[in-house]
Amino acid sequence: MTVTDTGAHLEMPCAHGDIAGALAQNPFSVGGTFGSDGGPAVNEHPALYTGRVVGATMTLDIRLTDTNDPVGSFTLTRGTARRMAQCV
Repeated sequence: MTVTDTGAHLEMPCAHGDIAGALAQNPFSVGGTFGSDGGPAVNEHPALYTGRVVGATMTLDIRLTDTNDPVGSFTLTRGTARRMAQCV
């Protein structure tokens, strides 16, 4: 996840997400989009990103707001890069 003053971008195997606002509050709840990249087409949905930061650790939950389906819960650590498998 790359966080800026105005939002964030998330890359994961076969998917990506964009957060449309600053993660200025803790805990946070910010809208954005989430898309799956598997197959011949990108399937993009509006999404809600919620979570909190404690020290260098962020807990992040993603839910699609048009279907109310959960994408998942994730734990991210600042300054740590993970190698992820490529989507084919």
